[in-house]
Amino acid sequence: MGNSRGTVVSEYIDTKRLRLKPSTLADLDALANRDRVRFETLIGATSPDPFEPPPETADALELFQSKHAEDPASSPWLIRWIIERAERRLVGSVGFIGPPDQFGVLQFGYSIYPADQNRGYATEAANGLTTWACRQPNVQHIQAAVRYDNWPSQRVAIKSGFTFVREIESEHEGLMGVWELRCPHG
Repeated sequence: MGNSRGTVVSEYIDTKRLRLKPSTLADLDALANRDRVRFETLIGATSPDPFEPPPETADALELFQSKHAEDPASSPWLIRWIIERAERRLVGSVGFIGPPDQFGVLQFGYSIYPADQNRGYATEAANGLTTWACRQPNVQHIQAAVRYDNWPSQRVAIKSGFTFVREIESEHEGLMGVWELRCPHG
């Protein structure tokens, strides 16, 4: 499958314990409409109770729905579902806000349901997705903006090879740290 940047991508990224499945407009619509049966059928995994988007993902559902609608081929560069493979259950989400920009920069984020935190899923998913991304043409850097009070996310960034590069002021989140991973070829 190709995308709007002409790269060749695979549908899934498998790590030791996880499958990172690209989202689709259909599964995002099912999640937004709280259609659990359809959502679970589409992603091939069960979802936790209560049925809701992973933390930090709900606010971005409309954005990702519109990006999928505008460019279905951008799917690999958007949100992916983190599925624990042995039990085929959804544990969170990970992804980018779109394909790399003109400078080869990707904006990265991740979220794990509270019941599945502190099991290494975020770090494993981050490593799997960033390794995949750095193998794609035109990707030079991956950045994650992390709130200063979110130490677990900062720890995931550090464990995944990101380094702190600067501060930014977010209208909604306040002061945040920008963490960056330079791709080996970048």
